[in-house]
Amino acid sequence: MAGLILQCLVRNPLASPDLLGISSGASAAAVIYLSFFSLTFGSAGLPVAAIAGAAVAVAAVYILSWHRGVSPLRLVLTGVGVSALLTAVSTFILVFSPLTTTLSAYVWLAGSVYGATWQDVRDLGIWWLGYLPALFLLSRHVVVQQLDDGLATGIGARVQMQRVMLLLLSVALAGAAIAHGGTMAFVGLIAPHIARQLMGPGFVGLSIMTALCGAVLVMLADIVGRVVFLPADLPAGIFVAALGTPFFLWLLIRQRH
Repeated sequence: MAGLILQCLVRNPLASPDLLGISSGASAAAVIYLSFFSLTFGSAGLPVAAIAGAAVAVAAVYILSWHRGVSPLRLVLTGVGVSALLTAVSTFILVFSPLTTTLSAYVWLAGSVYGATWQDVRDLGIWWLGYLPALFLLSRHVVVQQLDDGLATGIGARVQMQRVMLLLLSVALAGAAIAHGGTMAFVGLIAPHIARQLMGPGFVGLSIMTALCGAVLVMLADIVGRVVFLPADLPAGIFVAALGTPFFLWLLIRQRH
C-alpha cells in the first residue's frame, strides 16, 4: 500500500519505499537496534526503531528536496541519495558489530518471516486497521497529487500539506511491515502493478487489492524458500528480489517506449 501511495505521489510507476529512503531508513535504525540494544531490550523495541528510522529518513529527504515547495522529481532524486547513504551506514555498523547480533541483523535485512508468530499478525493487523480510516480520508488527496502542481494549486488544493500527510501515511504503513518482516525489496513496486491489472482505478479498492497482492507475494516467496531448497530455509526476500529485478527492468524498458 505504501508503494501505491508513493507511485501516485511522485507520479512515477517505478516509485517504491526503497526509492525514497523509507526502507533504508528503517533498515539502518533496525541494524543499530539489533547490534547495540537487542541484548538489553529484546526484540520488542524493533518495530518502534524501524518506524522511527523510516520517519527520520523521509523527513531528511523532504527537507533536502525543499526549494519553494517539493516537486516529485526532486523528491525521487534526493530519496535515491539518502537511501544510498543509509545503506552505507548499515553496512558500516554491521562490520563493527558483535558477531552474535550481526547474524540476526543479516537475516532481518534479507527479509524473512521465519519465526513470525500470530502475535506479529495481530500487531500488524491492528496497526493496519488503525490507519484504514486515514486511507479513506486521504484517498481524494491522492487523486489531486497526480495532477500538475500548478493545476492542483489552481483548483484550491493545499498540495504541500497533502504531500506531507501522504508521505507520513506511507511511512507508517511501510515501517510497520518492514519492522515485522524485514526489508523485502520490490514488494512495494510489484504489488501495485499486479493490483492495477485486477481492479479498477478507484484508489481505496486498489489499495486493499495491493495489500492482498503484497501479502500473497511474500507468502509464495516464503513457501518457495522453505520447500524448494529443503533442508535449507532461505529468506523470502531473496526470491522477491529475484522476481523484482527483471520486473523493474521491464518497467524501465516499457517507459522508454
